[in-house]
Amino acid sequence: MSQSRSFFLFALLVSLLSLAAGCSCASPSPGTDAASPDAAPIDTGVVDSATIDAAHDVGIDAMAPDARMLPDAPMPPVCDRPGYPVSSEATRDERTAVETAAAAFTTDTGVSVDLDPTTAAVTGFSAPFPVTLDPSITDPCARALAAVQAFLTDHAALMRVPPDIAMRACSYDSLLDMEVVRLHGGTYGGRRILGQDNDLVVHVTRSGTIRFWAGSYLPVAERLLPSPCFNPSVIESSLVGMPIHYLHFAACVPGSTGMITLQAGDTRTAGESALYVDATGLVHVARQVEVLLAASHVTSSEISSDLYCCSGTSLDGCVGTFVIVDEITLDALQQIPRCITC
Repeated sequence: MSQSRSFFLFALLVSLLSLAAGCSCASPSPGTDAASPDAAPIDTGVVDSATIDAAHDVGIDAMAPDARMLPDAPMPPVCDRPGYPVSSEATRDERTAVETAAAAFTTDTGVSVDLDPTTAAVTGFSAPFPVTLDPSITDPCARALAAVQAFLTDHAALMRVPPDIAMRACSYDSLLDMEVVRLHGGTYGGRRILGQDNDLVVHVTRSGTIRFWAGSYLPVAERLLPSPCFNPSVIESSLVGMPIHYLHFAACVPGSTGMITLQAGDTRTAGESALYVDATGLVHVARQVEVLLAASHVTSSEISSDLYCCSGTSLDGCVGTFVIVDEITLDALQQIPRCITC
């Protein structure tokens, strides 16, 4: 009787998830938030928590302690996004447009432009060139920053830098009589980059010349922003049963590695929708999920590892890591420490 009941529950679960698997992958209609739990999966291609709730209603917990870990267990439906993930490599049209803008800049200034061979981002200039300083701005760093931002805006077709990239630091070099301006960050359709950052260093003289440019950034491109398939609650639920790897430390000396499996009682909190560039240069839409182990789930092995970020004696809410999860495939793309151990 027990085997028959389990088979019935399994068959019913497969039927429910098979119905959900036929979701449309069209982009959401105007005014619909693709990440909203109220969005309809069939219309938007975004799977909400109702799919997983339905699975539990028919007895998925009765089938196995962790159905996600069974080799043949059905998974939530995955919406198709043709050509995903997207390469960060510039397309032929993008590279042609940048090279055309670079040629025009050289004609105007006599300065050639160095481009990244893959992304066609600007990596440097062959010689100093003038920029316009605003005399109404009295603070030297603010004046240099405004000049750089004006240059980026006036040459947007060439630079393709996120318009909201901001100043991280600024210092004056008295020997060279220039401001050393460091820019970082910036978003893409409201999404920041996870696991890395745009980082530019620009030297601006007080006479109004850019003398040095270096750094790297992901150029802005609309093709990098496909709509996601899963909302935060589904992404959080998908991590149950996932192995979390860690590195042991003893007196700040790294040692052996360890692994712990996430349980339903562990806290998982998804951050905002973002972008992630993997080691091969492919761009994913993803969320950074903060994972915190329940105090009852923590052992001495995790306490002596880079998962441990506690300042007091309590283990509540301080042992864990960040996991970057793909919003379309539910793949765990990278694990990032929450704090610096030593």
